[in-house]
Amino acid sequence: MKSKVVILVILLIGFTSSAQSEIEESDYILKGKLINGFDGITPLCGVFAWATIVEFEIIEFSDSKYTGKEIPIIFACPNSNHSNLFKVGNIYNIILTKKKDLSNWTFREEKLEILSKYDLSNEYWFVEN
Repeated sequence: MKSKVVILVILLIGFTSSAQSEIEESDYILKGKLINGFDGITPLCGVFAWATIVEFEIIEFSDSKYTGKEIPIIFACPNSNHSNLFKVGNIYNIILTKKKDLSNWTFREEKLEILSKYDLSNEYWFVEN
């Protein structure tokens, strides 16, 4: 019985340390002020890969390689909850991850124009909490 408990504890510690290192390597924390809002509910998200782009004024950012004062953030499948939770002018702490491929996502043209203002090698995506 004791050996089963020891094995279980070792496995749990291994899984926990593995998950923590993955988060540290791929995610960033942004404290920022929302500059512009969401473009409403996206129909049939999940069937179609809708996304939107909003900008934040940076207060603190854990990615030391990013030097801009503002940053575009991509929200996959934005919905009414995002519109209700994120208000222009408010300050938020959010978790982000980097991705390179936008080809599978559908954006409104004016939102892509926001992204084109920035010279990014990777885009920053909001991570659902």
